[in-house]
Amino acid sequence: MIKLVPVLLLLSAGQVSFAQDYNALQPRTKTVIDSTYNALMLKNKIQGASLAIVRDGEIIYSTGYGFADAANNIAADDKTIFRVGSITKSFTALALLQLREKGLVQLDAPVKNYLPELTIGSRFGDNNEIVVRDMLTHTSGLPCDVTNGFFCDAPPDINWLIKELNKQTTIYPRNYSFAYSNVAYGLLGEIIARAEQTSYNDYVKQHLFAPLDMTSSFIEWDETLGKRFAKGYIDGKESKDPLIRDQAAGLIHSTAIDMAHYVQLYLNNGAFNGQQIVDSALLQEMEQNHVKDVYLNEGASYGYALFSRRYKVRTDSDSSIVTVIGHGGDTYLHHADFVFIPELNIGAVMLTNSERGPYMNSAAQLLEIYLREETQQRIDLKNPVKAADSSKRETACAPSEMTGDYNFGPFVMRVKNPDKLTFRQGPAKIVLKPKSEDANVYSMKVKLLGIIPIKVKTQEFKFVQLDGNVFAKGVNVKSGKEQYLAVRTALPAIPESWKGTYGKYTLVGEYYACKDCPAVDMEDAVMTIREKDGFVIMEIHAKKMDRTTNLNIVSEKLGVTGGLGRGTGEAVNIQENGNIYYSGFEFGKVK
Repeated sequence: MIKLVPVLLLLSAGQVSFAQDYNALQPRTKTVIDSTYNALMLKNKIQGASLAIVRDGEIIYSTGYGFADAANNIAADDKTIFRVGSITKSFTALALLQLREKGLVQLDAPVKNYLPELTIGSRFGDNNEIVVRDMLTHTSGLPCDVTNGFFCDAPPDINWLIKELNKQTTIYPRNYSFAYSNVAYGLLGEIIARAEQTSYNDYVKQHLFAPLDMTSSFIEWDETLGKRFAKGYIDGKESKDPLIRDQAAGLIHSTAIDMAHYVQLYLNNGAFNGQQIVDSALLQEMEQNHVKDVYLNEGASYGYALFSRRYKVRTDSDSSIVTVIGHGGDTYLHHADFVFIPELNIGAVMLTNSERGPYMNSAAQLLEIYLREETQQRIDLKNPVKAADSSKRETACAPSEMTGDYNFGPFVMRVKNPDKLTFRQGPAKIVLKPKSEDANVYSMKVKLLGIIPIKVKTQEFKFVQLDGNVFAKGVNVKSGKEQYLAVRTALPAIPESWKGTYGKYTLVGEYYACKDCPAVDMEDAVMTIREKDGFVIMEIHAKKMDRTTNLNIVSEKLGVTGGLGRGTGEAVNIQENGNIYYSGFEFGKVK
C-alpha cells in the first residue's frame, strides 16, 4: 500500500502545485493523488512532474508538481513542456498508418523500396528482405542503436546513419527476436519524409499535432515554446539533456494537456473533435500483438509502437479483465509514460524532468489510484494475466546437453559440470546449483571478491533446447518472466587476422560530442583488444562509458558482441587500414 504524506507537510516542502485547469475529481481522490505524487517526488528528489487523466473522452484532471526551473522558482504545471522520449515512436507508427491509408507506404513492402541506399548485410544466409512492418514491431534484426551521435549536441543526419549501418550486419534474422531498435524508427522517420516529400518534423506537425490541437508540442527546437521547457535534473542539480539523432525514435516535446489530447485519439477510435485522424480499423491493428510468433518468444505483447498487458479489475461484486495499452519514454533526464484502457474508456499521462523519474512515472499506477479511489475498482498491476502460449517449442535439456560455452557478452559461462556451475562477472563469483524439484532450473548465489556470500532470491537460470540449440535463460522469480540471455557457442579457432589486432587503440574517426551532459562521452576513449580463455575481448574505457564484451568471431574481419537481447550481436569490424570499427566509432592502434 502507498503511504500518504500529510498535506501540511507537503505544503511546507514547497512541492505542491496549484496551476490547474481540469479537476472533476472527488475531493478525496484529488487529495490521495496529490499526496501520493508529492511524496514520491520528495523521496526520489524529482524536481518537476505533470500528469493528466482522461475519461469518457474528456480530460478530468491535470496538474503539475514541483519545478520546471528550480533556480528561477518556476513551477511545473499541466502546460510545462517535457521531452517524451520513445513515446515518439507511437506518433511515427500513426504517421505510417496515415500514409498507408493514402496508399503512399505499404507495410509489407521491402524497406529498400523506400531507402534503396540501405544495403546492410546479413551473416545468417537469409535474403535479408526487411519490410516496413518488421521495423514497426522491432523484429527486423536491425541493430538496436548506433551509439556515436545518438545523444549529442549536434546530431548527424539520416544519411550518415544509413552509411554507418551499411558498415554493419543485422544482429538477427527477420522475426527471430523482439529487439528494441531506435535506428529502425529513425529510418521509419525518413520513409515518412520521403513519402510525403517533406521532413519528419513538418509531417508530424501538420498531420498529427495540428489536428490534435497539440499546440505546445514540437520536435525540432522551437524558441518560443522552448521557454516553457522543463530543465533536467540529476540528484536535484540542474543538468543538460542532449539532443537525439533519431528524431522519429524519441525527440518529441509535449505537455500533459497535449498528451491528454493524444490519449483521447485512442479512446475515441482515431477521432478527435469530430475529425477522423486515422482509420479506426488501422488503429485497432496498431494495438494488436504482432510479436507473438517471433522465434525467441519471451511473451512480449507489442503492436506498432504500443505495449499491452492484461490485468484483472475487481469490484466488491464482480471482476473482469482489461487491457492496459501504451508506451513509455526515457531520455537521460526526462521520463514519460502514457497508457489507456479501452474497456474502461480511461487513460493517463505522466511526465517528469529528473533522472529518477522512473520511480514515479507509471501512468498505469496513476490509473490504479484513480480507479480505486473514484470508482472502487481495483486493478492488480502486480499480477498480469498470462496469455496462453501455443508457440512454445522449447524442450528440457538433459544435464549432458548443457555442457559447452555460453557467451553472455560481459562474461562467459563455461559449463563442464552441470551439477555446479561457476563463472565470474567483474569482482563477483557466480555459483549456480540445480534446484531439486527441477534440474533445468538453477538457483543463484554470489560471492563478492570471492568471499562475501550473497544469496539472490529474485533471479534464477534455466537451460532449454530449441531446434537443437541450447539456450541459457534468466528467470525473474517474482514475475515468472523469462529472458533469453545466451546460446551455447561452438568455439572456433581465432583467426590470425584477429590475433594481429591485440593491443590498445584510440578514437581516430569522427565523433559527435555531448559536452556537459550525462550522455555517453567518448572523449579520450581507449579500446583494448585481447584474448582470454579462447575468446576475443573488446574493452572500451572513456569519460562516460565503460564496456567489456566477449566477441563471437564470425570471419577474418567480423566479430559480433556476445549475448542475446538489446545491445547484442553488434558488428565489430577490422577495417582495411587495420582500424577497428564499432557502433559508428573508428579506433586506430597505438603504435
